[in-house]
Amino acid sequence: MTTSETPFIRSRGWGSIIGMILFALVWSGFTGFATAMAIPDIPAKLGAGEYAILLIFLFPLVGLGLLGWCAVAVLHQLRFGNTVLWLDPYPGAIGGQLGGEIRISEALPPTAKVEVIAQCLRSERHRKSKGGYETRTRSEWETSMTGRLERSAQGSTVRFLFDVPADLPPPSPKGDRWHHWALRVTADIPGVDMDLSFELPMVVSTQHSAVRLPGLERERAKARSEQLVQLLNPDQQGDTLYFDLPYGRDRGSAAVLAMAGLVFGGAGVAMMLAGDGVIPVLMGLIFAPLGLGMLAGALYLPFNRLQVAIEPDAVHLRRHWMGREVSRRHLPLDALRGLTIEESGSMSDGTRTTHYYRVVLETGEGKRWPVAESIAGREVAEEAQRFLLSQTPLKRLATEKSG
Repeated sequence: MTTSETPFIRSRGWGSIIGMILFALVWSGFTGFATAMAIPDIPAKLGAGEYAILLIFLFPLVGLGLLGWCAVAVLHQLRFGNTVLWLDPYPGAIGGQLGGEIRISEALPPTAKVEVIAQCLRSERHRKSKGGYETRTRSEWETSMTGRLERSAQGSTVRFLFDVPADLPPPSPKGDRWHHWALRVTADIPGVDMDLSFELPMVVSTQHSAVRLPGLERERAKARSEQLVQLLNPDQQGDTLYFDLPYGRDRGSAAVLAMAGLVFGGAGVAMMLAGDGVIPVLMGLIFAPLGLGMLAGALYLPFNRLQVAIEPDAVHLRRHWMGREVSRRHLPLDALRGLTIEESGSMSDGTRTTHYYRVVLETGEGKRWPVAESIAGREVAEEAQRFLLSQTPLKRLATEKSG
């Protein structure tokens, strides 16, 4: 992502794509060569009962997956590489507004739904136990809207407008901890889907945008309401409000965990069975449990169901896994002390990171119990929190906090 000293900002360029292509080629070449060298020995190994040798094929399969991702990234760059973001005001105003247009050289389908997401992100560098550093990024604030799409002979224009809270930090230089702002633009369209990312220059200011989008707040309220209903599946029966978070949630995260679990777990088992010496066995003892933990998570996420019943004096929670009840909680309202939002994880496909949240009840004993989870995006999580604190018996928590 690149910024400039003008209100025109270009989307992410070829730099990271080329780096990923080089990594994929090196990985595929090395693992492919190693696998080819091992193939003549496979029949003898299988005859001796050493079936773990088959796990060697996992590594070139991962290479094929990386090459496939690179191919999609190249096609995306060729199709949308000339996209430009125009900001008004420039820079965006923290405490004012963030608005502008995304100018796309291709005419998008008139039915395309273009999602525009603004984020304030915090990144931190952490030293890894085995040396080196890793960067972890979390979203401190985000909001989204369906952009207003206009088509012309020259391409498409997507207009957007956000109100930005005044209590957010401006971008800061990279270090051990820094803040940065980003705008993501996505759309499911025929061929390669659009998925663009821009770095946003932001300053503390009350300046407003010249962009005008009539009916925007009404559209946003309707969209948030629809997302909330889809998330919670509310059902009012007498004085009790029921939520049902069904099976099948987090399928994307589960698929990523399953793939990573197979690679790490398979590598660990192969090291322990075929390794010669102490170090391969020790490495296998590290990789195998890590892979098994990932596989356990992949089995848990999409196959669990959370049912919530909010009564005038208590909250009931029931958790099921694969059709069997595994936990039940009864929480009296007078024992509850708060309703907060916390990030539960994130998933990245290399160009886009989706942060997931849950809304949790806090008891006087310091225990925390989720009443809504698997929420993609902080804005929907905040809407769920507002709904629970205003339209259910949990509003007592908001009254006690304000009092």
